[in-house]
This record gives sequence, structure tokens and C-alpha cells, in this order.
Amino acid sequence: MKQISYLVFLALLISITGCAGAVKPPHIYSPEETGKQGFGGVSAKEGATGEISYCDAGMAFQVKSRKDQTYAAIAKACGGDDKYYVTGDLASGGQARTVVGGIETSCTGLAGRLIIFKCTGTVKPKPTGLRSGQ
Repeated sequence: MKQISYLVFLALLISITGCAGAVKPPHIYSPEETGKQGFGGVSAKEGATGEISYCDAGMAFQVKSRKDQTYAAIAKACGGDDKYYVTGDLASGGQARTVVGGIETSCTGLAGRLIIFKCTGTVKPKPTGLRSGQ
């Protein structure tokens, strides 16, 4: 019984401190990916540099931490906080992934957020390649 209570306490401590998830690095589009059309021939990807997702579910401070990590990752890829702009902020319907103890977990429901961005500075991030299944 003591061992179970220690595990519950440890899980609670991890989730309270915000260590329960980390955002993956952004996906930088290859030239082939930026030409894809969305609904009505308009696409947030058109001319964009890349995308990144995070989970918008959980305790408010955890969501804020993930969102801050997301925008910090974009700034790092683009060379600074003022070197990009967001072209799309969409519900990703479960595509967002968080890493908990080295294990990827998916975001349930419509809590996943997909941020599409364009770098505006002189830094041109290297494409990470086509995603599988696209």
C-alpha cells in the first residue's frame, strides 16, 4: 500500500510541477509541402515556413507552459522572437504530441493546437522533410 501511495504522490508531483509534457520541435516544410491547398483553394501552409503542435488540455499552468515552449521553439527556429509571424492557429484534433518520461502521448479530443508560422528574418531553417502519410 505504501508503494502505491508513493507512486500516486510522484505522479501528482510531476503533473503539478509542469514536467508532465514537453513540446516537440517544429516541423519545417519542404518546398513540396507548402503548395498544398486547403478548403476552397486557400491554405495556411501556402508560403509558410513550418508548423508545430501542442496540447491545449490540462491544468492552466501546464497549458501555458506548453504554449510558451511552442512559441520559444518557433523563435529558436526562426532566429528570434520578432523574426516570425503566425499564419494559422488551428485545432489539430489530436495530432499534438507531448513527451512524458520519454513516451509520446497524444492529445485527446480537439485539444490539440496546430500553429503554422512563417519566418521573416534572414535565418532559413532547414526542412525536416515530408511527414509520413502526407
